[in-house]
Amino acid sequence: MITLKIFLRTDAVKNDGTAPLYLILTIDRKKKRYHTNYFIKPEYWDGERIKPKHKLSIEINNFLDNFKIKADNALLQLRKEDKQLNFENFESLFLQEKGTANNDFYAYALNYLEVYKKTYTQGTYEKIYYDLQKLKRFKPTLTFDEINYDFFCKYEAYMLNTLNNQTNTIAKSLKIIKRFISIAVKNGTLKVDPVSSYTIKTAPTSRTYLSVEELNLLEDLFLKNEINNSLRNTLQCFLFACYTGLRYDDILNLDYKDISTGYILLVQGKTNVQITIPLIDKAKILIDQSKHSGKVFTVYTNQKCNQYLKLIMILANINKMVSFHTARHTFATISLNIGIPIEVVSKLLGHADLKTTQIYAKLFEKTKFDQMDKWNKM
Repeated sequence: MITLKIFLRTDAVKNDGTAPLYLILTIDRKKKRYHTNYFIKPEYWDGERIKPKHKLSIEINNFLDNFKIKADNALLQLRKEDKQLNFENFESLFLQEKGTANNDFYAYALNYLEVYKKTYTQGTYEKIYYDLQKLKRFKPTLTFDEINYDFFCKYEAYMLNTLNNQTNTIAKSLKIIKRFISIAVKNGTLKVDPVSSYTIKTAPTSRTYLSVEELNLLEDLFLKNEINNSLRNTLQCFLFACYTGLRYDDILNLDYKDISTGYILLVQGKTNVQITIPLIDKAKILIDQSKHSGKVFTVYTNQKCNQYLKLIMILANINKMVSFHTARHTFATISLNIGIPIEVVSKLLGHADLKTTQIYAKLFEKTKFDQMDKWNKM
């Protein structure tokens, strides 16, 4: 049985109170969502259409009708050509339709994100989604035809002068656009890459990490138990990441079933690589031993965690710009500092290439100079 329905995701309401509208295709009880690129407040949705009290009800309802008609036409064409009615064949027609995803950049990108959502970690998915919304604030409607060298120059200038974004933040945003363009070229939606000649500028980065002394300050702050629950939960997760090298997404998804006696065994979300991490005593203390199932930690959004970490650093008298990923840098640098071989650190971090881990070896060299400078302060 095959059905099509426009559906409002009330479980995904944004901060502004709006929720996304999707087309739901059901084939033999299996479902897939396709983004319409529209967001409305649930109070304007009657279950099938936009209520008349919404100022754009006629416009949006007409679009939804056409969106559904194009999906119906794609299914009808498959029947006419006697092709199997499955999601892959449907998408090969529907995502190529003029006016849906073929020329509308946002519809194309959001549909692709939804179809392949399970291949992304939550953090990566949210980052891409956020960047698309940022681009939308610059240009509310955008077709592939409008994306060219000049458009990239204007968007870069907007991020630099209006949003005050840093060079590498701008680079990441532009790379996301280029990524979808590359996908569109590969599947035939575009014939050529319109921004292939555009050079994305990046700036050298320094990886922030905490010293052993700074880590001790955070441990003391946690053990005193004098901060509110939100800060304490965040600090608990951050310290555990410092002791294990786990990424935010892996901490977020860490389940008691991933923990055996004395070690963690899990498949990393970002790399899909299985890793084994022995648990040191300081890490074990952070785990609630009275529980045996479910998520190990209370984890807030990455953005919220980073906001809380700024406050935590102030309370701990640590004068560094820290994000949750700093914990991973801290684990790697301290591990090398105390003599764990780089090959072992590489395995603990789940790096596929030792060259990736060697970045931390450079941090280790800097640490040696920082430590020797203590002689000058005697």
